[in-house]
Amino acid sequence: MKMPINCPICNVVMLNTDTKLLINKRLLDVWLKECDHIDYNLSLFSLENEDHMFLAQLYFKDSSIRNGKIIAVWNYNSYSFFIEKNEDKKRLSLPWFEPDLSNPKKLLNKIKTYIVFS
Repeated sequence: MKMPINCPICNVVMLNTDTKLLINKRLLDVWLKECDHIDYNLSLFSLENEDHMFLAQLYFKDSSIRNGKIIAVWNYNSYSFFIEKNEDKKRLSLPWFEPDLSNPKKLLNKIKTYIVFS
């Protein structure tokens, strides 16, 4: 998926940061784009000098979830998808699907459905 300039959820220009990320025991220079909203935090990662993201992380701040926290991570290189909930750091791997970031409530409901049937 191509790195957007604006947040695909709220259409605000995303904050750009050059940072490092530990991947497969290697420290890589990556480009991070973030949007911190009252209901969510969206982080998109791409390797430096590349226009395609390899990782999307969406942190939902939703009162309908117990303790109000869920982190969803899509890895575009391995086509894997997992969530971490309630800050217990336990990962739940779920079947891959391409996230529709234009409607976060619908996306959250889809994730909740995946959790129920997993």
